[in-house]
Amino acid sequence: MSRRRSPAGRVGGVVRPGTAGAAAAAGAGAPLRPWWRHPALWSALAAIALYLPALRHGFVWDDHWLVESNPALRSGTGLARLLVSDLWSPNGSASGYWRPLVVLSYWLDGTLWRFSPAAFHATNLIVHAGAAALVAALALQSGAPALGSLAAGLWFAGMPHHVESVAWVAGRTDLLCALLVLLALLLDRGARVRGAAGPGWAATAAFALGLLSKEIAIAFLPLAAIAEWIGSGAGERRGAARGFRVGWLAPYLVVAGVWLALHVLIAHRAPDAAMLGADKLARSRMTAFTMVPRDLVFLWPLATHTPGATIELPTGVLAPEVIASAVLVVLLGVGLVRLIARRAAVALPLALFAGTLAPLPAVAALRGLPLFGERFLYLPSAGVAWALALAFGPRPWWRNAAAGAVAAGLVLAGGIVTLSLIPDWHDDLTLFASITRKAPRSALGHSSYAMLLAQQGRLQEADAEAALAIGLEPRRSEPYFTRALIHYARGEWAAVVADCDTSIALDPQRMEPQVSRARALLRLSRYDEARAALEPLLARLPGNPFVESAWGQYLVGRGDFAAALPYLERAAAMIREDPDLDYAHGLASARLQRVAEAREAFQRAVDGDPTLYDGWLRLAVACHLMGDTAARDLALQRAAVLPQAADGRVEAARRNFAAPAPRP
Repeated sequence: MSRRRSPAGRVGGVVRPGTAGAAAAAGAGAPLRPWWRHPALWSALAAIALYLPALRHGFVWDDHWLVESNPALRSGTGLARLLVSDLWSPNGSASGYWRPLVVLSYWLDGTLWRFSPAAFHATNLIVHAGAAALVAALALQSGAPALGSLAAGLWFAGMPHHVESVAWVAGRTDLLCALLVLLALLLDRGARVRGAAGPGWAATAAFALGLLSKEIAIAFLPLAAIAEWIGSGAGERRGAARGFRVGWLAPYLVVAGVWLALHVLIAHRAPDAAMLGADKLARSRMTAFTMVPRDLVFLWPLATHTPGATIELPTGVLAPEVIASAVLVVLLGVGLVRLIARRAAVALPLALFAGTLAPLPAVAALRGLPLFGERFLYLPSAGVAWALALAFGPRPWWRNAAAGAVAAGLVLAGGIVTLSLIPDWHDDLTLFASITRKAPRSALGHSSYAMLLAQQGRLQEADAEAALAIGLEPRRSEPYFTRALIHYARGEWAAVVADCDTSIALDPQRMEPQVSRARALLRLSRYDEARAALEPLLARLPGNPFVESAWGQYLVGRGDFAAALPYLERAAAMIREDPDLDYAHGLASARLQRVAEAREAFQRAVDGDPTLYDGWLRLAVACHLMGDTAARDLALQRAAVLPQAADGRVEAARRNFAAPAPRP
């Protein structure tokens, strides 16, 4: 009698150990355990416990543009526009990303919880807990023992490089994408175990929603193909071998085709790498090799973990790190191909790691844009955690002992480091201070920290940080814009215009320097130039509060207070601590005899800038008109101690207030 080999590793009716068929058979035959003992539950609870401190955090970094100051999230029509727009359309950028499910989740959080930061962080925490549970469930489904599955889920829950995705509201793209891709994979493999004719609507829908969360979900297609090649074990249990079924992938291919067409239509514009310059562009392309070993380092709990990690560009194509990294990439690729050819159970989790990481080096090689950072490893690391679970086995005893020791060390070290990293995301100042401390060569970190220092009035420190950023990356837009803001704080309007011009030349899509340039032009009374700068922004970014604020200030400068007020009111409802906006809002309200609104606006202006001499004087007038003499006198006292009081306007105001009102 001949010994027939089936595709999933069954030889003569016996399942070979170490194959996908063996793993599936083990998982299928395992007895049901009580829900309270399921590794997925404890993995989710561990994730929640670790990240509870993040519920006290505020909005940071990109959260301000995407959520806090995004007017489109406050209305149904605005949401409808966002759902068919580039993700970064609120600040005028073209990222090339279309992620409507993420936008919808922001809208739901904001609508239900009035844009409380805690609600947004709670959603991130819950999604991360779900992803950790799915890692444990996938490991258990693939035949790993309960202890190994628990180790996988716990390690994933506490990996330090996940802090960037979980503690940052803008990191939700990685969380939702991972949750849905892992769910699609679990449902897909479950359908194979049941012997279904296709993956079913649930797995297909999960894949579709994953694509609407982040583009990397497209890597699910090759994963589904590899899973089909390896097999689930369903056919083996019936004793019937089967071949690779293209039809199984058909629903996924249809979804991917529709998504790709829509993505190209909606988010066809992407950042232009040509602005890097020829030399830097060539070196950026070489990072396609060096990114892989640097990404692997993130898996080590005791590595340096910093938000906004940057990558050093290689010096040349023959640089030692490029050659060594290329050799490593080739060896890893060959090893993975061999595992897939053997239909080894560990091939699928390792393919999950490699398949969801590979597009990033590909983008670097083709376009010279190194998409590098810890958040990009969120989904790939699920494959590594899953592979760890398969290191556990029924025998020999030392195998479980060794795997358990490694897993315990990774889980414990990862949890401790994660707890130490979460406070870095409490607010912008702590975040960017941590970046400059841990990554001193990060131009983005230094420029962002300088911006915050300038807002606090620490202008000398801000100067030093901005100079460091420009020295590190002289062709980066952000440092010049940061220096423009420092000049703005000093009232150096011509210098603001010059630095904004440089920033705009390096990144023409960036909105912030265009708005700041227009506001500086207003201070220079160059109204025609300010109007020419603002009108295109109004057309391109309708409802943007920063553009509307600048336009309202332009109209106030022109004396058109009635037209200015609606713009200023909408902007003031979205933007906090902007004395220029609040002062202009007060002027327009006062000229239109809306004294109570004028008083509130002037009060906000002087709260934001206690040195605003005209603001104190205007506040005193508004308080006088409302009959609040105590508040009036206090405002005059605050104005009298400022250097500008030498002009005599405070004393003149006191005399006017003391004079009896004229008889009618």
